[in-house]
Amino acid sequence: MDGRRVVPAWVTVTTAVTVLAALYAAAFLACVAIRLTFGFELSWMESGMQAMIARLDVHQSMYAAPSPSYVPFIYPPLYYVVAHVLGRAAPALAGPMAMRLLSSLSVLATLLVLWNVLGRRTASLRTRLLLSAVFVSFYGRFDFWYDTSRVDSLFVLWLFCAVALLFEGEQIRSAVAAGIAGGLAILTKQPALPLMLAAGGVVMFTRGDARRVLWAVGVAGACAIAGLAMLGELRNPWFYYYVLTVPATHPLLVEHLTGPFFIFLNMPVFVFGVVWLLRARAAPTWLRPMAAGASVRWALMFVATAAIMLVLHLKQGASINFFMPLVPIGIVALVPALAQMGARRAEMLLLAQFLVVLYNPLTAIPTARDWQAGFQLTGTLRAVPGDVFLPQFPSYLALAGKAPVAHGVAVCDVADLRPDLMRAIDDQLQAGRFAAAVSWREEGRHESCHPDIVEPWFRSAGTVPEGTSFFSHDHGRRLGSVFRYVGVIADRSPGGHS
Repeated sequence: MDGRRVVPAWVTVTTAVTVLAALYAAAFLACVAIRLTFGFELSWMESGMQAMIARLDVHQSMYAAPSPSYVPFIYPPLYYVVAHVLGRAAPALAGPMAMRLLSSLSVLATLLVLWNVLGRRTASLRTRLLLSAVFVSFYGRFDFWYDTSRVDSLFVLWLFCAVALLFEGEQIRSAVAAGIAGGLAILTKQPALPLMLAAGGVVMFTRGDARRVLWAVGVAGACAIAGLAMLGELRNPWFYYYVLTVPATHPLLVEHLTGPFFIFLNMPVFVFGVVWLLRARAAPTWLRPMAAGASVRWALMFVATAAIMLVLHLKQGASINFFMPLVPIGIVALVPALAQMGARRAEMLLLAQFLVVLYNPLTAIPTARDWQAGFQLTGTLRAVPGDVFLPQFPSYLALAGKAPVAHGVAVCDVADLRPDLMRAIDDQLQAGRFAAAVSWREEGRHESCHPDIVEPWFRSAGTVPEGTSFFSHDHGRRLGSVFRYVGVIADRSPGGHS
């Protein structure tokens, strides 16, 4: 014997899980802290989100007739209102910082709710810590959207609160609280409505508790209606146009059938936990109500949420953010499986989940070159003696002191319904309304609604700064070259004049 100590394999696995959990938590907190004060766009939506909050600053409705200078996104109003209030309470939160802070606080609040629910599921302290790390480990898988100016993190918070109160509670008051949280979720993002109905269906199926379900659903509806009335949008036809009519016109896309692959490739442990919990249920019992505990309710809710979001993900404009609610729900559903498997197998399962979602946090952090690229782009725009057409990232126009233009993605949302808007934008480009324009890169274009800035009205006048991989992730994929307006050129066809 050489006297060397042999470390058991399961100890190595436990150490690896602990280290990865700590790294994921540290990476998330570091990224949030660094990204909060970045002076330019973190993601392509921030310009459009800022434009909507800017209307609240001057006491105007966010939902107004579409025009070449303003088209809102198709989300309900609560996220913008809360961010607006946060910005007014802390004026130092300039630009998108209030929205980023709101999203970050929503993630932390979701973690607190998750921690409480895991405690009710009798998870040990170590398990609760590891599963909390699993939650933040998905930061990279969702394109670092947890802390950006998007409605998703607040939506996940309200929805998870509603489901937790409905599933874990026993009294009417918990159902009322679930309804309030559900109503706030509906005011944040449209999928909350079918998801709340699904949660009610799960409770009915597993407990037959119609009274609590009716209270929760009724209060959610009443809360949503009251919220719209308080915000002055209940009788605004443009609100219903953007939030209901426009999304209904978006077609289903075959390329979005990849949703199941995203779930199975990135959440295999959640899927395993749900199957593990439901494996003993014989098929005929699914056709009638069954006496089941909260663990089964969470597993069924994961299945229902996945099914609803897979369908909604088929719509044009949908992205992987639709699957964000699956993370906290899947974590709770996983707890019974971990407890039944034993500590060693549970640690191996968590290690596999951590490895599946590995990402490089450095790609999320703006560097000095990214700051420089943002300043260079702003300086280029400011040097143009007139207004600039920049629908990809309109917030740069405000920084450069230029007139606003509608966000390109918001314009795409209404393109099929409002061809008059597309004609108005094209007329402005042809008539010299803009002294310069920034073209779309091919990978960022949508042929039906992004005008191609080419001859005969514009001539290439420069390129957009590249920055590093962070800047190029959104900016580089959408921004092409800078073009100057030169006026209408005569016909260049074979029979025309140059």
